[in-house]
Amino acid sequence: MQQAVERFLYDPKYASSINASGMWGEVTNVKLWGEQAARANQQVLFALAQSADPLAESVLIGGPDQAALRSALFSLHELSIIHPIEDSLGSGEQYYTISFGLFHAWIRRIRLGLEGVS
Repeated sequence: MQQAVERFLYDPKYASSINASGMWGEVTNVKLWGEQAARANQQVLFALAQSADPLAESVLIGGPDQAALRSALFSLHELSIIHPIEDSLGSGEQYYTISFGLFHAWIRRIRLGLEGVS
């Protein structure tokens, strides 16, 4: 199984569905989204990929550009790139995670240079 994951992440024939030619390229494309929205999409995905657990909406949209980050959450959710997780703590806050595990692993390993899958 690990070999299949490695092949998918690194072999261009398979990785093209998620790399700059695929899903990543689509959601971070400045021509499609504009600079601010593309950067916000990337920021949300980086934060989610770095975390071992789903992240609260307040964590994801914290910072100086809350409107763009909130818009990124909406857009990435509508595209099924991320999805909300039920709040088991009962805080009433929405938590998010990346929908596609191999995309999560690809961002961690290829874009962020982190080892392993959290």
